[in-house]
Order: sequence, then C-alpha cells, then structure tokens
Amino acid sequence: MTFKTTLAATTTAVALAFAGPVAVMAQDEDQAAKKMEASDVTDAKVSAFVEALVAVDAVRKDFAPKIEAEQDEEAKQELVNEANAAIVDAVDTTEGMTVDEYTSIVELAQADQALNQKIMDEIKTLQE
Repeated sequence: MTFKTTLAATTTAVALAFAGPVAVMAQDEDQAAKKMEASDVTDAKVSAFVEALVAVDAVRKDFAPKIEAEQDEEAKQELVNEANAAIVDAVDTTEGMTVDEYTSIVELAQADQALNQKIMDEIKTLQE
C-alpha cells in the first residue's frame, strides 16, 4: 500500500509540477481542439501519456537543481524558460501525444479515479 500511495503521490506531483507551464504553452495551440473526456483516453493514449510523463520528469530532474542553485534572478528565470521549452519539446516528441492532450489528461486524472488507476498501472508496468 505504501508503494502505491507513494507512486501516486510522486506521479501526481510530477504531473502537477509541470502542468502549469505546459498548460500556459498549450494555450498557444489550437484552442478549437475538442475538450477530452476520460472516456476518450484510450490505452494507447495512457501509454503515450506515461512516456511523456517520464520525459517530463527527466527534464525536471535535470533542471530543478540548476534552478534552485542559481542565485541571480534573471539567470534563474532563463533556466525556468529553458526548462519549460524542454518540457514542451519532451511532450511534443512523444509519439501519440500533444501538449494539449497531456494537459487534458493531467486534469482528467485528477478528477477520474479510473483513469488515474490506468495511469498508475502503466507506470507500475514500466517499473517492473
């Protein structure tokens, strides 16, 4: 149980940590795109989402220490901008996933326990 709870907390934290920057950048994309519903998220989309989530986490692990260590506010902001661009690139280069879909799935998974569980199961499979 502790592993599952920790895994869920970690995944949620990673998704939420970068949902804001990704969501802001997604606003520049086609706003006419249909709003996703949990039922729209296929197993293939869950797999692509988890692949993107892992890529986003790698960006976070790379940039977070650099951002924390930077004393100069201007340089820190530049690192944040670079991290945000790297996040968008990580999601965009994930086959079968767009920034808009990624952001939608983050939001949906927070509200839909079944979708959240599908994502958790996919992450668990990757860790085995």
